Formats: sequence, C-alpha cells, structure tokens
Amino acid sequence: MTGSAATALRAKTAPDLHVLTVPAPVVSLRRFIALAPEPDSVLWAPMEGHASCGAGIAAEVGAAGPERFAWVEQRARQLFARTIERRQGDVAAPPLRLFGGFAFAPGATTEEPWHEFGDARFVLPTWSYGYCDGGAWLRLISEDAATGAKAVEAMLEALADDERSPRAESEPGTSFVPARVISEVDTEDWRHLVATIQQAITDERCQKIVAAHCKTIDLARAIDHRSVFSRLDERYPDCHRFALSFGDAHFVGATPERLVRRDGCAIVTEALAGSIAPSLGAQALLASEKDRREQQLVVHTIAAVLEPLCKELEIPDEPAIRQLRHVLHLETPIRGTLHKPMHVVDLVRALHPTPAVGGVPTDVSLRWIHNVETTPRGWYAAPVGWFDAEGDGEFVVAIRSALMQGRRAHVYAGAGIVRDSRADAELEETRIKQKALLGALGVSD
Repeated sequence: MTGSAATALRAKTAPDLHVLTVPAPVVSLRRFIALAPEPDSVLWAPMEGHASCGAGIAAEVGAAGPERFAWVEQRARQLFARTIERRQGDVAAPPLRLFGGFAFAPGATTEEPWHEFGDARFVLPTWSYGYCDGGAWLRLISEDAATGAKAVEAMLEALADDERSPRAESEPGTSFVPARVISEVDTEDWRHLVATIQQAITDERCQKIVAAHCKTIDLARAIDHRSVFSRLDERYPDCHRFALSFGDAHFVGATPERLVRRDGCAIVTEALAGSIAPSLGAQALLASEKDRREQQLVVHTIAAVLEPLCKELEIPDEPAIRQLRHVLHLETPIRGTLHKPMHVVDLVRALHPTPAVGGVPTDVSLRWIHNVETTPRGWYAAPVGWFDAEGDGEFVVAIRSALMQGRRAHVYAGAGIVRDSRADAELEETRIKQKALLGALGVSD
C-alpha cells in the first residue's frame, strides 16, 4: 500500500469528531476551567480583547525533528477533515482552532520538566469557551452527536447557575508567598558568557546572540496555574496572555511580542528589541545607539524574510516605544500583504527564531545556544499560538514566561548581546524581565 493510500485509509477509518457550538452565559475563563471536567487546559487572551480557553484533549497532532512544521500542517489538515461542525442560535464564535506550539529548537524538550510538550504539540480541546464583542460561546467536541448535545445542555445550566451566583475568586499575589531559590545564573558565569559572545562578534563570526537563563524556585504551596494566568491577565492587558497545560506541567506567560498573525493574505508582525527600565525614561532608550542597532538587526532580518513573500510591506522608518509594567522596549510594527495565502505555520517556520530571541546570523546563534546554554529552553522564546482549517492564525513569541509543576517554577529571561553590551546591565535587564512572572506567582511585586 502506498503512503498516500495508507493516509487516506487512516482518515477514512478514524472516527468523525462532532463539533457543537452554542451561545453561552458570560463567566470568567478561570471559572469555566474550574467547571469543566477535563484536567488539561489551554487559556488564550490576545491583546485585541477576544479571550478563549479549552479543557481536555479531543484530538491532537504532534511532530518531532527538523520537519516538525510541515508535519504539523499536514496532520492538522487530516484532523480538520474529520470534524463535522454544527452551530445553534446566533453564536459569535471563531472557527475551530488548534492550540499549541513548537519547542525553541528540535530536541529542546527531551529533558524534564519539558518532556510532555515535545518538539511540537497542538490540541483540539474537548471543551472550549470564549467571549468577544458578540457575546460568549461554548463548544464541545465528541464522537457522538447526541451524547455531546446532552453534555452541552448540562454545561450551559452550570454556567447559568454560576452567572446567577458567582463565586468569589481569590487572586494570586495579594499576599507574599515564601519561595526558596533552587538555582539561578551566577554573576561571574554570566560575565564569562557575555565576554565569549563579544569575542565572537569581534572575530566577525556573528553580530548578536541572545543569551537566556532560568531561575528555579520552590514555593511554599502548590501553584494554581489558573490563578497565575488571572494575575497576568489583570496586570498585562497590553500583552498576549497564555497558559498551556499538559499533565501536571503548565507553561504560562504574558508576552509583548507577536511573531505573526495571518488573516487571508494580510499579515501582521513586529520587531521588538532593545530594553530599558521605565525609571530611565523613553528618551534614553530612543537615544541609545546600542539598543537602536540591536533593534535594526531584528527589523532587517524580518524584512528580508517577508519581502519575497509579500506584494506590499509596510515598515515605519523609526521605532516606537512599547511601555510595559517593568520595562520599555523599542518596537517597529510591520504589516504586509502576501502574494498568495500561506499557512500561518509556514510563516512561523520562516520567521522563527527572530534575532530578538536568537541572534544574527541565525545558524551561528542557534549553535551557540545549543552548545553553551546549560538549561534547555524548551518552549521558552518559541512560537505558541493557534490556527484554523483555513491556515489563518496567530503566534506569539513565548517570552516573559515560566514553566510550573507542583510547587516548582522555572522562570526564564534573556538578553540580546551585541558588541557594546555591558554584562552587568544585561543581567539586570533579565532580572527586570523576570519580575512579570515572579509577581504573578506572588513571590515579588
């Protein structure tokens, strides 16, 4: 039997997935996850205000190795072909979406605590719930339409009861949570890393490398990833908030950086690089030659990738200031119109990793990260997001993030090292960036 015939046979014999989507009462994402009967969950709140979450895994696709992007796209097509969708009433719900992401590099998840995530993993949640300007919606995926309809009725009753009698929800970080540091970067080791990178720059082997490290802490009590997500949602409404749970491991973040969004032939991305503490002021960042040069490396690399793919590409001449709670960034928004529709996963493959999280040139920086960094990045600084059957979707760069398991949290941060970087200043920058997750964990403000 040929490969194509075998694929067709598997698609034919796999059970259909019945998708029922209905209007729903408005409750918080966290409350819906608490009501849902499935343990694994995904929460997603992009900047535009549309929020959604899922519980359980009705189906999933995954892949490993250098061809993981192509395999995910192919397997997703086969999975979407098995779905039979029905909508009831006037429901303002998005199309069916796969949620998940890719590891920073193939093989970056072979060790704990990242083992459950893999090189690429995307799920169709059994239960989905969300809201936007058009109202709230509920979705269930099942193998039996009649049984699914009864389960949806029961969930709607539970949501209606919750809406009538909402329960108080405690937020994380309202009181200090004692924590013990298990491991973090040593100052002298960091200085040595920076000096090594700068010597490579002097030798003209590279122009920039992003060095990352991880702070691992144990908290006094088990971590509720829903509470951490809620706190991030409250504190960082101008960032993309996400939480992906596989088993007892939870990857949570509030990232300011979109990798790419595709809607038909329209695409949106951005160059985000260069950082400074808010207390030093926006003018200091705009006047910094070092940060402007670092940011231009990102702009030029993204433009070089997208120009052959686009008939129109809009890139402002000057960067703007992106102001966050603990840090300021230089940001250049980039918009384009593709010559023809491309699957968003193909765009992700072309763009990842940008110089904002990898370096210039890409191959040199990736070798350095693989050979020198002592802690695997897993999905840190990797593409995380969603896509639908039409190939539309949105991916963010999973910075300002942490992996949580039990009472333990691994909080990641990185800094772009260029010729005139100062090691101690770059280390302080990474500690400022870690404040977002440490604050959400209740460890610090």
